[in-house]
Amino acid sequence: MIIFTYLLFVTTLLVILCIDRIIYNRRWYDPLYCFLFTTFIYVSPLSIRYILDLPIEYGITQYFYEIEDIFPYSIIATTIAVIIFYIFYIFSPKLIFKKNFLNTNKHNDFILSKIGIIVFCLGLLNLSILSQQFGGIKNVILMGYNVTEIFAQSPMISMSINMMFSSSFLLLSSYSIARRKQNLFLSILTIAFCSIILIVMGRRSELVIFIGAYIIFYSLSIKQIKFKQIIPIAIAGFIFLNILGLVRNSDYDDIESFIEVSTQRIYNLEDNQDAGILYTLIHGQFAIPYETLPILMKYNNNYLYGATITDIFTQWIPRSIYPNKDYGIAVWYYHEFYNSNAPSNEGRQFFFLSEGYLNFGLIGIFIWSALWGFFWKNITSLTNYKNLLFYFVFSIYTSSMLILVPSDSVGLFTSIIKSHIIWFLLPYLLYLIIINIKNTAGKHI
Repeated sequence: MIIFTYLLFVTTLLVILCIDRIIYNRRWYDPLYCFLFTTFIYVSPLSIRYILDLPIEYGITQYFYEIEDIFPYSIIATTIAVIIFYIFYIFSPKLIFKKNFLNTNKHNDFILSKIGIIVFCLGLLNLSILSQQFGGIKNVILMGYNVTEIFAQSPMISMSINMMFSSSFLLLSSYSIARRKQNLFLSILTIAFCSIILIVMGRRSELVIFIGAYIIFYSLSIKQIKFKQIIPIAIAGFIFLNILGLVRNSDYDDIESFIEVSTQRIYNLEDNQDAGILYTLIHGQFAIPYETLPILMKYNNNYLYGATITDIFTQWIPRSIYPNKDYGIAVWYYHEFYNSNAPSNEGRQFFFLSEGYLNFGLIGIFIWSALWGFFWKNITSLTNYKNLLFYFVFSIYTSSMLILVPSDSVGLFTSIIKSHIIWFLLPYLLYLIIINIKNTAGKHI
């Protein structure tokens, strides 16, 4: 039955894709297409493992065989949810903004570029100060994948990197205003610098988010990048990220050792039976989140009736002010089904439809898919306004689909804003304030 339901799921995705392409012919980076693709890569790993009769390995849930009977029903529910998402994505109303909302008729690329440079310097300075307790910037970067523990202890270190990334978007925005090549050069240099840091750290998700957002933002604000131009980049990127997932390590001595260790591991891949080009899809992070839906469908009957929504608000409160706030659904799930004695902040990725089921049961899955359709319809509508801030919000959200599908509502309304959007929003608002003051002063002269 799993084979039939999985084929039905895949067929549904393809039918929606084909119908939508024929009727609407959207841009390749439209959130709908990103949603269909991302849902596919998160539902597929466990489905394929059942179909091919693969064993439990590489982080696959210990409940793998226990949930086999309920698994096809979770796929059916997901298939219906995708259809509901598409219906609401097409027909739900969209928010209307004034044309001049958070915008100005007069731009100044010089001011915006200088703000972008300042944001980068502040991010680098913040990274330098916060890294001192761990031995400095160099030591933190050379921790490689082990830096995850550092980020958990000091989240502002990762925020500092996000600030530097955001500066590249501010510089690209200044280039879109007056097309000064030095701003484009600085923007590319900045994002390349930050990308190298993430590569050494093995932070694949963040790398995908920022590079993807940068390409989308460029397409919106400067010049459309065609899908055929993206195909070779996407293929090369997938291969690179797959290799990075296999060779990433911890605690390098220096950059030379990073290159040496990575090169050696690449050479050893052909002798490693655990490796393969499909590692990321079969053994990696994509194989974990979807388990939450069939596990909850089988074992959980205590519905929360919307209580998870409160996490959206409580997660905005600093832990120093509210030390007893919980760590979210993913942490609850891990403690409930895996290890009740685990550290208070240790969790496991959580599929977005699982939150709906946790709140209202089967009907909650369909409610959540409808809400998601409405949300992404309005994110898409932001591109109707020639507004750099809206372009950035759209770009970040769309490129973050990879981490939003395996997440809860906190990811949509708290994490993305705190981690990414705010570092562009605040400098851009400062830029608008300066422009308005300057324009007002000019009128009084």
